[in-house]
Amino acid sequence: KAAAQFATGLAQTAARTETARHKQKRQTKTFLNRRNAVMPRLAKGEAELEATSFPQLSAARRDQVLAFMDVNLFFQQLSSFERQAVSKVFSEEECRQGHELFQQGQAGEQARKLYIVCEGQVEHLVDGALATFSNPGESFGELAIILSTSRRTTARVSSSTARLLSLDRVDYKRAMRDAIDFSREAAIKLLRAIPLFDGTFTETEMKCLVEDVSKLETFCRDDLLVSQHAPSDKFYLILAGTVRCEQKLSPSEPSALVTTFQAGDWFGEIALITDRPRAASIVADSAKVECLAIPREPFVRVFGPLTDMLKRKPEIFKRFVTDKV
Repeated sequence: KAAAQFATGLAQTAARTETARHKQKRQTKTFLNRRNAVMPRLAKGEAELEATSFPQLSAARRDQVLAFMDVNLFFQQLSSFERQAVSKVFSEEECRQGHELFQQGQAGEQARKLYIVCEGQVEHLVDGALATFSNPGESFGELAIILSTSRRTTARVSSSTARLLSLDRVDYKRAMRDAIDFSREAAIKLLRAIPLFDGTFTETEMKCLVEDVSKLETFCRDDLLVSQHAPSDKFYLILAGTVRCEQKLSPSEPSALVTTFQAGDWFGEIALITDRPRAASIVADSAKVECLAIPREPFVRVFGPLTDMLKRKPEIFKRFVTDKV
């Protein structure tokens, strides 16, 4: 019964998230460079706090955390690896009826946690009057993860007991910092495995490419990443998921499958050199696809024409410029 209630709450959260998505334009963000939106820096005094020791969550609870992140608008901004890292710093709490999680106007340590309701119910009061409830599968306190501000309501357990999952702001920041450092190195390692980048970029240039030029783009199943005949403008490196490459030989024929790409594969490298029309379409083939995208315009603005950089390695210049262009 508790699992069913949690699933119902998740469905309602997903519906609200989808509504919010329709109200805002789709945006991509600089890869691994979240600034203050997703990974705020540790505030004064927070860096000195000791890291929390986290008891291992059960597999069921961990699955609930990840399922919640999949439908929550804030956590949807994170990559799969970052969600995995953050999910490890959640704690489980069991509270009895009448227990106050925090009070309206409280700041400091009592205003640092986000909560997910697993079982039971939590009521929210404003100036002593009941305002709303949080039920299984729902969350409250997201603002505490990114801002050091006072609580706007009083949160109190209204059911006989309640099981909650909590995430502290300091633990979230540390997990994100570690995840992003690891992801940066992983992205550089993947790019180094591509002949186009190996030996062409210095370590400083590669770090700049990953942090300041690249974009993290996410797609759902059957989303179109690249359209055949459209001007080339981005290079893609797949970080997670699979895509299929389709090609139409004539307008009257259906698209034919050419090949598939998975994590670690890349496509569209010619886009960094010329806007030649795409030779095929690329379609997301898994529930979620995450790509490191390198747009030509900011690339040229930072590094200059790729053809000039490729002259450092004549064999690569011949392969990617003389033979292809």
